[in-house]
Amino acid sequence: MRKPALIFAALLLASCGDGNPPSAYKHSRDQFFAVVPLPMVDADFVPCFRTTNGKPGRLADAECYNFTDPQRMRGVAITGFETGSFYPGRTTLPLNGEESDTWVEIDSRMLPANVRNNCKKGCALYLDFVGRRTAIAGRYGHLGVSKYQIVVDRVLRATRLN
Repeated sequence: MRKPALIFAALLLASCGDGNPPSAYKHSRDQFFAVVPLPMVDADFVPCFRTTNGKPGRLADAECYNFTDPQRMRGVAITGFETGSFYPGRTTLPLNGEESDTWVEIDSRMLPANVRNNCKKGCALYLDFVGRRTAIAGRYGHLGVSKYQIVVDRVLRATRLN
């Protein structure tokens, strides 16, 4: 009787990390490793990491996390090196100090050529697009700084703001 209680306590303590809750992940394997992290054994025991043909790698976020159905969204995206903030509903640059709780992933090939060519190192954009938001609040984006993440599926309009 003591052994099951000890195992249950260990599982509870293992889930106290800074990662996403198990329900954030699309695959049951990743849900398991969100509760029982074993990165010291092998990187394949971390959510969303896989070894394919002998090469370690990470699943694309769209294949890793649970997302809402695609929907039309509008707002300001600020992109750049280790930056991907999204401000839903905004049409102008955010005020100094205004924080975003949403990370945005944009494949630059989806942007119109004139915007893409002027934003190679990052910029602020007004975006009208179809995309999906993570279904579960968690830790997304660079260093897990955002509560949500958006994957842009199709850009309808993009205008550079800076």
